[in-house]
Amino acid sequence: MRDIRHFRGYAVTRPSDKILPPQRGGGNMKKLGLLAGILILGVVVLWLFVGRERHPDTSSVAPFAPYTEIRGDITPTWSPDDKEVIYCNGRVEEQKLYSVSANGGTPRPFPSTQSDDCEPAWSLDGARVAFSSSRGGKFQLTRALGLLRPSNIWTASARGGHLQQITSSWAGFASYVDPSWSPDGTQIAVTAVPFRRVMIVSASGGEAKLFSDGLSPAWSPDGKRLAYFSNEPGQHSSGPSIIVQPPQGGAARRLRSFMLKSDFFFRPSLDWSPDGERLLTVQLTNGQWQPVIINVTEDKIERTLSVDGSVISPRWSHDGKRIAYGLTDTAHPARIEVLTLASEQRTELTHSPSYTSAQLIRYKSAGGLEIPSWLYLPRDSDQAKHPALLWLHGGWPGTSIMAGDFERSIQYFVDQGFVVLAPNYRGSAGFGDELAKFDRGDDMLPDVVAGGDYLKGLKSVDRARVAVLGFSFGGYLVLRSITQQPALFAAAVDFYGLSDLVKYYRDNPPLRAGLGELLGGTPEQNPEAYRAASPVNFVDHIKTPLLILHGTGDDAAPYSHSVELAEALKRAHKNYEFMTYRFAGHGFSGKDDIDANQQVMRFLLAHLKASPS
Repeated sequence: MRDIRHFRGYAVTRPSDKILPPQRGGGNMKKLGLLAGILILGVVVLWLFVGRERHPDTSSVAPFAPYTEIRGDITPTWSPDDKEVIYCNGRVEEQKLYSVSANGGTPRPFPSTQSDDCEPAWSLDGARVAFSSSRGGKFQLTRALGLLRPSNIWTASARGGHLQQITSSWAGFASYVDPSWSPDGTQIAVTAVPFRRVMIVSASGGEAKLFSDGLSPAWSPDGKRLAYFSNEPGQHSSGPSIIVQPPQGGAARRLRSFMLKSDFFFRPSLDWSPDGERLLTVQLTNGQWQPVIINVTEDKIERTLSVDGSVISPRWSHDGKRIAYGLTDTAHPARIEVLTLASEQRTELTHSPSYTSAQLIRYKSAGGLEIPSWLYLPRDSDQAKHPALLWLHGGWPGTSIMAGDFERSIQYFVDQGFVVLAPNYRGSAGFGDELAKFDRGDDMLPDVVAGGDYLKGLKSVDRARVAVLGFSFGGYLVLRSITQQPALFAAAVDFYGLSDLVKYYRDNPPLRAGLGELLGGTPEQNPEAYRAASPVNFVDHIKTPLLILHGTGDDAAPYSHSVELAEALKRAHKNYEFMTYRFAGHGFSGKDDIDANQQVMRFLLAHLKASPS
């Protein structure tokens, strides 16, 4: 549902994940081959006997499939003469490389590009282009099993020929992204996801060697430094800062002037200025990602560039006079722009279609705190009363955000006549430290209640038809709102939310410190706090019709939480539906994404008695 982040390739994983050791030796290979055969047989048998979940028919609602076809342009890279830009164009399930003149013109497909090619990087001599791709290559176990299609780094000539696979993960549990060439063209630094590791591999191919924990490496023009993002040891929830380190290893210098105030699902970019004195990245400013220039020698933010929208992967031209980037906002999928630094003149290189634009509004919550929120109004909002949705984002308190990006799922509901309000409740990043701060005893629930009241006060909203929908932590807030404020919403939708914090504490050792900080100790030390914060204990209070959607492969918010919740709802004879998505992880894609959106639309129309416009 949060498509723009998956399309960007920003989805990484929790800091607790461990990299798998390499497998060596012929005996081990035979054992792995036997294991692979057993696993394949097991998957086939499971599929035949269990089959796919059968969900209610959604043929009566507007199809979501057209929204999955919306494409955007991101991750530009300059040719060494600054005359051409190669970039990634695509949607969630398909991405391809295109090139366009740096002065604008008609984009052309990069020769030999296939589905899922993205993140191009031009070598300094202009001879080759590196990119990440999930195209087929050397054998990978997860691909053979049909479970994952990991990305590897490939290179091609500047005209698209002479393809070569550079990285390879035999088991296929890691993907390699973010290629950055060494200036002499002999090595490529990459990020291994979901493990958050900076790796270095020979540009002619071979085994990727671990360099450091971190992500988004950038090789300095003189070849003597690698810059990358990395968390402070033991401080994963505070956001990563920038490390500068010699590529052969040695003393690492952490820049203190900049810290990325966002959760670990966002993977930023880094780029060196041609003189090797500055780094270019992005920071959150008033809910949008803005380019920021950091003076490395003086360790200070030298300049923040103001751009109307959210900037994705900015890259310096080789003459240092311009930057190219992807740009998105609430009404537009990403397109490629060039900003001339001296004049701040912006030039569109590619174009994107226009959809409904959101207003940035603020409503007051408990303690007088203002909650910055994105308000979407249907086209005829001044002529009729509409159903409304309070849209709650996910993410760990203090680092998560509802940014001013394009959200295709929101556009789907707005096009069908819904007013949508997407708040940045307390604990959200990007709108100042006061809002982002979240201490023991703080609670987002008053912000959710105030958001529902704000919607009910709008002239364009039918106050009897206001629903709440949330993802992950937002889904958890949905459950808390309908257990503690049972008359507030007419319907509720929970996407893979947590329901039992005692269970979550027990099953997630790396997150125990954070949970203990927020709830005043362990479940044994403060059992009442954990009980009060666990919605599963209060299902008897629920009066709101509830739809739960969860994937069985979710390891961030385990599927068992929704199973336990559904069983409690059933025992209490509550009005609920539980949709299981077999093998889906923390977020849906492909057919699951289409079905989930349409199931939500069906459910809301049934319980809000609204008709599509």
